[in-house]
Order: sequence, then C-alpha cells, then structure tokens
Amino acid sequence: MNPNLASVSEREERLKERLREEESKKNINDSKFRAVAQHMDYEGFRQMVLGANLKPIKAGEIFSMTGQNRTRFNNLGTTDNKEERKEGKISFINRWKRCRQDAEKWQLIQEINKEELLEEMNKFVDFEVFSEILRVLYEGVVRRNLEISNENAEEILRVIIQIKGFENAKKIMTKSEKAKISEMLDFLNLNEIKSLFGLQ
Repeated sequence: MNPNLASVSEREERLKERLREEESKKNINDSKFRAVAQHMDYEGFRQMVLGANLKPIKAGEIFSMTGQNRTRFNNLGTTDNKEERKEGKISFINRWKRCRQDAEKWQLIQEINKEELLEEMNKFVDFEVFSEILRVLYEGVVRRNLEISNENAEEILRVIIQIKGFENAKKIMTKSEKAKISEMLDFLNLNEIKSLFGLQ
C-alpha cells in the first residue's frame, strides 16, 4: 500500500472522529444552556447533560478539572464552524485551542482587535474559552506568571462583561473561580466590574 495514501486515509478518519466529538460537545453544551435556563439544581443539571447524546459519556467529557478546581466548558458548535472551514478561515476560538502555553494564549489575546474578540466570543459562545481567558488573566495579574499590564487586563475584562453568554457563565462558575476573579478585581480595583460578576 502506498504510504501516502495510508496517511491520507488516516487523516480522514481522524477528521471524522473530530467531527463526531464536536457534535457530541455541541449536544452537551446545548443541554447546559437548557439546564441553566430552567434553573435546575445540580442533580437535574447533571441528568440533563448525561442525556445530551442518549449514550454514556466518558468521564471528564462534561467537565475537565485541574488541580486548581477549575471548570472547563465544552464548545458550542454552530453553522459558522462549517462556513469557516469552507472559507479557509481560522477563528479566534480555534487558534486559542491550538495554544499549549498560557504565554501563547496571552499573545493571541494581545494580537486580536478587542472588537473582533467580542464578535468572536458572541458568535461561538464558548464557555471553555471564557473560563480560560479569566484564568490566564488571573495568572498574569495576581500570580505574575505572565507579562500582563493592569491596563491590558482591564481592557479584556471590559470585553468579557459584554459577551452575550456572560450572565449564564456567571451561574455556572465554581466557588474557586469566583474567589480568584474576586481577588483579581480587588487587585485591579475594579469594583464596578466586580459588581457585574455578582461578587459584592
């Protein structure tokens, strides 16, 4: 067998698997929106998410936790993803997910126009990226692991509070996440934004 043909075949299979994973993630995230809209308790939320694809969900597929007890939310797929692939464009969301280090993620945030960032976040409503951006800001502002100026951090935070999924995202954040956001906003003396996060 021609090794090049085998390679193409393998890539096609990986692509198909990726598309199946994205569809599963879409179903899961849709169920999260419904659960939040219906003000369900934790058990109701859990049951709705578990039934998202009418099949068992692998451990870690609903939430991906780290040692910092941080929630990561799955991507909400839209028809825009298909259009994007057809046009050969790479969205901010996809570029973000390709970054492996926090420094890369922060560099990407700095490169994108803030109006474009808001447009992208509104288009894809991705709670995983929402949570990750806040975490990266915390690492830079409070823990000083990244070269993030207070001015740049405030600029990004003012974009975040305008995202159309902001209210729903607040409801799903963990106590640990809220504590870190509160610490960061106190550090930046942004009481106005702290109030919008419901942390006062």
